[in-house]
Amino acid sequence: MSSVRILFHGVHPKIKTGYGTQTALWVPRIAAAGHEVAISAFTGANGYVSEWEGFRVYPAGAHPQGADSVSVNAAHWNADLVITLMDVWALGPDALKGLPAAQWAPLDAGPSPALPWLPPVMSAGCRLCLEATGATPIAMSRFGEKPLTPAGFDPLFWPHGIDTTVFAPHPDRKGLRQALGIDDRFVIGIFAANMDNSRKGWQEQLTAFAKLHHRHPDTVLVLHTMAKNPTGVDLEYMRDDLGLSKSAVQFSSQYLQTIGSITPVDVAATMAACDLVSAC
Repeated sequence: MSSVRILFHGVHPKIKTGYGTQTALWVPRIAAAGHEVAISAFTGANGYVSEWEGFRVYPAGAHPQGADSVSVNAAHWNADLVITLMDVWALGPDALKGLPAAQWAPLDAGPSPALPWLPPVMSAGCRLCLEATGATPIAMSRFGEKPLTPAGFDPLFWPHGIDTTVFAPHPDRKGLRQALGIDDRFVIGIFAANMDNSRKGWQEQLTAFAKLHHRHPDTVLVLHTMAKNPTGVDLEYMRDDLGLSKSAVQFSSQYLQTIGSITPVDVAATMAACDLVSAC
């Protein structure tokens, strides 16, 4: 297989939640297959070109999903192919026009109200963007694959993955929980970005935990996220407003998270300490 110059447009791999973990997992594997890869980071890098584990990292532009930066980054890298890992509607219909591109994305889809027994129907926003860009869609789940063919697309399938040498049961879970000071409590963990005021269901999840905690005070909520974000929600204020104490809702180190020093091993250990991981 001949080498292809690929620009991977996604979350910076130093961000140890969500799509950042996928960037960190797959970019080295794509390179190992014999291709030249650079990263176009729409989140996690600003103002200058940098490197991550030997891979060039282009910074974000002004648009929150990099709609204003992906095409210029592709031109500078002289990319043969752009792979985006994000919602297609969030990038918009114009950002990838004229670029050889594949959009690896979740799809907003649901059953047709009139014909609920048929495969799910993709949203108008996703369909519009895919049609406008001409990009090859890549489904990350079999559910996401279902609405593409009836809509006239020929999708590829590329599921998300994890490094099972890192994300695995902890050999000393009891000792781990004792070290974290949570060995005698029921622990719920949320591992998600706090980037806007509606996604990830922060209000709903904290409200649900508050109801649980007021009935069962031996519970604790551990949050691997930024407690405050100008574009997100103020989770500390929300915690206080719900009548929850600092010991009931605990955050990962804000400083270490800001500088990208919380490793996948750290995240996996916190997950292993939890009795339940909640995701929305």
